[in-house]
Amino acid sequence: MTRAAPHDPRKRLRPLLAALSADWGEQYLRYRWATDRRNAPVLLFAHWLEDATDPAEAFLTILVHVHPRAHSMIVFAQIRNQAAELIDMKGSEHHNRGLGTLALAFLDEIACELGAETIEGWLSPVDLDHRPRQVHFYEKNGYTVWISEDRSEGRIVKRLRCGDRSLS
Repeated sequence: MTRAAPHDPRKRLRPLLAALSADWGEQYLRYRWATDRRNAPVLLFAHWLEDATDPAEAFLTILVHVHPRAHSMIVFAQIRNQAAELIDMKGSEHHNRGLGTLALAFLDEIACELGAETIEGWLSPVDLDHRPRQVHFYEKNGYTVWISEDRSEGRIVKRLRCGDRSLS
């Protein structure tokens, strides 16, 4: 019995991505295909808006979507004064697929292109039950992690290595 070829979402999404690029402009949009740890296709999609009052400030959203299943993640960041602030990462309940690592690597690239030298963020008390897993995740992705004495809050910092600041 022959198995059907795996579904390739790239053909289906190509017109949508072309339309978004035309609407938003190439300078504010990046996307890339990757694969997760199970070799499922993953779309990494980033869009940002510059602050009209301060061109050195940008608000960035990264979407990570695994096809054809609905496992996904969203990352919010803000670029200001040569630093990116990782505001929030929200993901599906499917862990250990590599989606967070893919999202942070994509954030590194875009932050470099937009002039950031560091990425910083806070570990919320809301995530206290997952603190050991969070610390491991950020450290394995190159962040320095500081945790408060009672472990309720923490801070993450990563110094970016931005050689060529272009994503082309």
